[in-house]
Amino acid sequence: GTTGAPKGATLSHHNIVNNAYFVGNRVGYRWKPHTRVCVPVPLYHCFGSIGGGIAMALHGLTLVFPSAGYNGKANLEAMESERCTFIYGTPTMYVDMLNQPDLAKYDLSSVEGGLMAGSPCPPELVKKVVSLMDIKEMTVGRFSQTILLING
Repeated sequence: GTTGAPKGATLSHHNIVNNAYFVGNRVGYRWKPHTRVCVPVPLYHCFGSIGGGIAMALHGLTLVFPSAGYNGKANLEAMESERCTFIYGTPTMYVDMLNQPDLAKYDLSSVEGGLMAGSPCPPELVKKVVSLMDIKEMTVGRFSQTILLING
């Protein structure tokens, strides 16, 4: 995980593919063709590598990487210019995007859903993302090193 004492974990091929398959099913990739996911989360974590990279291979997604390092403004620009239909992020990343002074100028109408995970996700924040960013479907998840739990 990203908190507490470091711990070694062995991820099996089955575990990785299974997690990516079920996260894709849970958020609806199977019945949403031409999904374009904005992926600002790091690829060295399960969220980016499994929820992004492996899910892309299994579900035929297009991944959009907005910047080399995290940048909230770049996320908004990428969602608008690339017409992303989905956004990944940790609660802190969503707070940063909400706090961009020019948030209202971005056309985020293509964004149908999002996944918020990586640390505890306050319900107030999820509601704020839905209302201010007009993201219709937010899924709250919890990634760990060996298992993915989704609470819709």
